[in-house]
Amino acid sequence: MGVRLPLERRPSQGKPERPANDGRPRAYRDKDTRTGPNVRKALFLGTGALMLVAVGVLAGYFMGRVPPPSIIWEVGHAMRLCSGDAGFLLSTDSGLVLGTVGGGVIPVEMSAEQAILVGSSAVTAHDGHLIAAAPGSPERPIAQASSDEFLLGAGNGCCYTARPKDGLSFGTNWLLRRVTLSGDTSWEATLTATPVICVETGDRVFIGSIDLPSGTLARLYAIHKPNGQLLWEREVGTGFWRDIFPKEDGTVLAVTGSSLTALSDLGHIRWTYQPPAPIAGAAEVGDSVALCYEPSGLTGKLMTPNAALVSSSGELLWVKAPAKRVVSVADWESADGSEPEQCVVALSETHVIALSQEDGRELWRTPAGGQPLELKGGFLLVRHGSGLRLVRPSRPKP
Repeated sequence: MGVRLPLERRPSQGKPERPANDGRPRAYRDKDTRTGPNVRKALFLGTGALMLVAVGVLAGYFMGRVPPPSIIWEVGHAMRLCSGDAGFLLSTDSGLVLGTVGGGVIPVEMSAEQAILVGSSAVTAHDGHLIAAAPGSPERPIAQASSDEFLLGAGNGCCYTARPKDGLSFGTNWLLRRVTLSGDTSWEATLTATPVICVETGDRVFIGSIDLPSGTLARLYAIHKPNGQLLWEREVGTGFWRDIFPKEDGTVLAVTGSSLTALSDLGHIRWTYQPPAPIAGAAEVGDSVALCYEPSGLTGKLMTPNAALVSSSGELLWVKAPAKRVVSVADWESADGSEPEQCVVALSETHVIALSQEDGRELWRTPAGGQPLELKGGFLLVRHGSGLRLVRPSRPKP
């Protein structure tokens, strides 16, 4: 494309007179006229001020509706070991502490990387002994333990341990032991697969095991709590265990990485629900079970629903894809003692999201104040930097 240049320079003959309205916006080009630049500057400053006022009003509005969570307590450089009715057992640089729900942090005179809560006492296995310590009391040995024995779970005034029956040889059986806080061994029972989870309820103890030689085949055992008799055992899918939910009618719900399975009091499988992706977390919500699962691939994570509610009869009530990806689920309990709201709590990496138990619609959302770890009694344990905080999430105003 060519460019045509003028061959001669014409003298200026003054400004041509502009028509009153030529249909084009007027521009201020006369450097001697100060009206144009002043007007532009005034408009710019006025617009900026209005934007700042608008942002302040909106920030105040939303911050007023959703205030930040209240911090109950904070522990630096801490790791969560377990939780129970008494609160959260945490490991710190100076030893164990018990962070109570809605209260303070109580030191436990014990150092351990692995421990469980039995009531308000911490129990660990160390140097050939089971050792217990209550807050404010020195630790004390309660029973002997083998070097390969580990703590599996807690019960009412007791703990459950497991150890390989014939050493750590391939395909060996395991011995389950029930030990009271006074040091008495109530009984021992033999399991055919590696135990990983233990739940005590009523007169039964349910043990979830993984059969490693078969390729992470999950197996559930029902044991009579008074004498350790094995009542039944069943295969319940594959993958790692997520939770076990015993029901009042004798039914037990087993949640593994692959499925949710309901079994009768005699161990017969009643129904099984398999989500479209591996299960990452589960929570008992009334008579139903809430699940969250992890879709594969970027497209699946962005587009696929990953929260669901399944009834006690195995019916899929709803599936949802909240605006923020769900990493775990929980039941909501009011922290102020009021009547709990019928909702499923979906925890994202930054927020607490309440979903209607009826249809899964979002009821409210509030900042978590950290990376959510566990919700208990309306209080939320979050990771904040290298430490842990217990916060009380703030409900948005209706």
